[in-house]
Amino acid sequence: MGKLDDKVILITGANQGIGKGMAKLFAPKGARLAMGGPQRRKTPGGGR
Repeated sequence: MGKLDDKVILITGANQGIGKGMAKLFAPKGARLAMGGPQRRKTPGGGR
């Protein structure tokens, strides 16, 4: 079990830079991510 299990983290700007890096860091630790970014198709899980 990860340290962040059952935690929800909101990440803005998740399609590039620091936001993207944070998403890659928190996801394997069990966090549930809510992500957004200005370029919807580049945001992980966006454009659907």
